[in-house]
Amino acid sequence: MEPILKDVGGRPHWGKLNTLTRADFSALYPRFDEFCALREQLDPQWHFGSDYTRRVFG
Repeated sequence: MEPILKDVGGRPHWGKLNTLTRADFSALYPRFDEFCALREQLDPQWHFGSDYTRRVFG
């Protein structure tokens, strides 16, 4: 499903499991890097992190 949606310009919700990386989301969402910086500021120890969120936001 993901390749089909990507081909038509779909943007997955970053909170849903997918195969995209931080670079992919950064290209899709104009302020994604700002969000990642804020997330790092609010949770620098990654208490609310997981393997998935580290791949996407890290």
